Amino acid sequence: MDRPSCGTCPYWQRGHHGFADGSCRRRAPSGPVDTMRDYIFAPMNSTDWCGEHPDFPAFIAATRSAPPSPGRTGECGRE
Repeated sequence: MDRPSCGTCPYWQRGHHGFADGSCRRRAPSGPVDTMRDYIFAPMNSTDWCGEHPDFPAFIAATRSAPPSPGRTGECGRE
């Protein structure tokens, strides 16, 4: 299973936001208290990720149940 990313998240909305190619709509927009004019949603790129993605718990469970990668030894690479 690939790591869930913003681009596959239902909370993410595509759109140009300066340096990002979209924004996260999981939380309310933030900005100065005195005016609604400058409120923005968190700018994110489609390749970013966080633990809020609905598929993230399944990804973690799959990662934990997967066998170790080839070439890995004990904890921290020690025998």
